[in-house]
Amino acid sequence: MHLPLERNIEMSTLFYIPIYPVGENSKQNALGNLYGPFSDAVEMKHDMRANFRSAAATAFLIINGCVSIQEPNPKEVQESNKRAPGDEIHYSHAGGKIICKDCGEETCLVHVPFPVDVSNWRTDRAGCNTCGYQEMRYCPNCERRPTYLDLPQCRCKENT
Repeated sequence: MHLPLERNIEMSTLFYIPIYPVGENSKQNALGNLYGPFSDAVEMKHDMRANFRSAAATAFLIINGCVSIQEPNPKEVQESNKRAPGDEIHYSHAGGKIICKDCGEETCLVHVPFPVDVSNWRTDRAGCNTCGYQEMRYCPNCERRPTYLDLPQCRCKENT
């Protein structure tokens, strides 16, 4: 069955992933790398024979899918010209959404991991020097993706 094609979707293609048994008499398996795309089953089987003549892979996961070509967003600024994230003067509220004033696109809310240094706390519990998470909003077109250095309460900038 073939779906109607759009501008950014190529014809249906085949892919495969080798499946390797883990351990002796084990019912667990490990997946290998993805191979493809192949235009038909004959081409795919030829590649499987060429790559896995005497390999440990005895089974293959066959995937029939499409390759989607993503066109660049014309509103997106070049990565080197993007501003620091999180400055809310660039955002406005419209129709229950928070949008960027510069490009008009909806902003994203991401979970930013940040290091938590609890080595000076008196505790016997595990979990020292772990990480926490904080939500931070940014515009993917105009701002770079936030890191822990962009969080407002992070004092890491002062120490560098």
